[in-house]
Amino acid sequence: MAKLEASPVVARTMDAVLAAVLAVVPGTTVAQLQGLMWQDDGAAVLRLTIAGALLVGFGYVLMLRRAPDRRAALRRANLRALPLLGLPLLGLLLDPEVATTRGGLVLASVLAWGVMAGASVLQGRVRAPRRAHRAELLGVVAAALLVGGWLARLALIRHASMQTNTYDFGLFVNAIWNTSQGRPFVCSLVPTGSVLDEHVSLALLPFAVLMKAGLPPSGFLVLQAIWISLGAVPLYLLARRHIGASGGRVFALAYLLHPSVHVNALWDFHPMSFAAPLLIALVLYGERRRLQVGFVASAAGLLMLREEFAFVLVAFSMTLALRGQTRRAAGLAVGAIAFLVVLNVSMGHTSSHLARYADVAERGGGGIVGMMLATMFEPAFVLGYALTYAKVVYVSIQAAGVLGMAVLVRRAWPMLALAAAFSMLASSRAVYNPFFHYTTMLYPLALAWAPLGLSRLAALRWSSVPLALRRRALITAVGMASIGLSLTYGGLHGNDVFRAGFRAPRREISKSALERLDWLKAQLAAIPADVPIAVTGRVGPHAATRTRVYAYPAEHDVEALVVFQGDLRKEDKVALRAAVSQGEWAVAASSGSLAVYRRPSP
Repeated sequence: MAKLEASPVVARTMDAVLAAVLAVVPGTTVAQLQGLMWQDDGAAVLRLTIAGALLVGFGYVLMLRRAPDRRAALRRANLRALPLLGLPLLGLLLDPEVATTRGGLVLASVLAWGVMAGASVLQGRVRAPRRAHRAELLGVVAAALLVGGWLARLALIRHASMQTNTYDFGLFVNAIWNTSQGRPFVCSLVPTGSVLDEHVSLALLPFAVLMKAGLPPSGFLVLQAIWISLGAVPLYLLARRHIGASGGRVFALAYLLHPSVHVNALWDFHPMSFAAPLLIALVLYGERRRLQVGFVASAAGLLMLREEFAFVLVAFSMTLALRGQTRRAAGLAVGAIAFLVVLNVSMGHTSSHLARYADVAERGGGGIVGMMLATMFEPAFVLGYALTYAKVVYVSIQAAGVLGMAVLVRRAWPMLALAAAFSMLASSRAVYNPFFHYTTMLYPLALAWAPLGLSRLAALRWSSVPLALRRRALITAVGMASIGLSLTYGGLHGNDVFRAGFRAPRREISKSALERLDWLKAQLAAIPADVPIAVTGRVGPHAATRTRVYAYPAEHDVEALVVFQGDLRKEDKVALRAAVSQGEWAVAASSGSLAVYRRPSP
């Protein structure tokens, strides 16, 4: 009995201690972020701690002053202030070294921050669901255009600063330009002379029409950034259907904050990157009982982007079959398989990118069949190969912002498994690098299926709290986890961790960079259009609108070299110097790190 009588005292003491801890956390976190903790400046730390405690204490006073039951009110106030305990995690989320070397720790911090934020609303009041208005949808569109415009600005700065590359921006610009000139899919930057030998991307055709109409290559970067950002719109509609208008808004925000959205908008130009809105729309319209134009358009658009998406459509047909939509599933599977058969029979196409899966494929005898055989008959090897630390962190980054809730939807497993295998079975580091365009295979699906997963998780009776509050708690957790993920890996803000491909993107254009670009354009314009030239990596995108432009070192006979010194490997520099000393090449013009070489006059 004595123990029972002491319980209220213990409970009040624990509530008071928790309130005190919550009060000192903000100030000490600011001191930590400013490095004062490690500078032995106790006075400054104390001042910040007291200031933070006073601010938090004032909030507690406002919440407690009119409460009839102060103890219950203190407990509710502690729960609402619980996210303050996550503030020290900012030190991990904003530390570039931790983010690059201990990704698992950062992702655990992101999840913890989200969970604490979600727990803070479990004791709130149940509010009547608010009907979504058309103005809210317009607001999501406006937010997407705003983010897309910002990313387009960064993409243009990156291009003007010569951070785009021959592979892949220059390659696609050359293919689009040749197509606009009546030479479909011809690309002199590809060894075989056709971009179709790399990937089948029929989506290049409409871009050729735009280029013929006067759109410059830099315009492709703008379209890419805005189109990818507009993926927030179908995700908003999908989330609103499953978890209401507030969930729609949070998931749209989660999309716009997602690091992979920023990567795909800024890492050169890739038709594959355009798939994100279409994959989300495929789920949105495919989940509806009646066949709609949006479903057909999404599926057709994915097939036009890249041949790998035919496999995604086959996986989605399994999803439809699991839902009982067998006729639509059969039609989708037959159409996707027929597309692959046509590519292989009429064009003899086999993607050169199969080499990126050489380790697993060779285990089964080579090729796609070898990959399938290895997966079926050597599962221990395949699992060990897939579940490396780097690959698990990669997959976790794609799903952490929405707490991995997509895995709770059983019918989504075929698509998610295929998307995960696309990266986790790869032997090429780029395919499971979070700063390359290959993320498009996974992050849209992890986001698209998460609202339904959240709805199902909320419906489970894991708490006596009303369903509406459980759902709100999970939505809040998603919002905070997405913010944490973006703080660490996102590209909207100045972030030392973020990369667009190989390099961190420039955020401002310098006068010297503009002068360098003007000089390069003038030199390229001075070389007759029919003269064959070879260019290094970062020159290629600016020289791609020519009939005979090749990647340096070129196997073709060229009459001019346009070189950016930073692109040359050590052996390339040695070979070029030797060629100059032997009289094969002479410097025709140079400016800083750029140089133009011409054949000496006889």
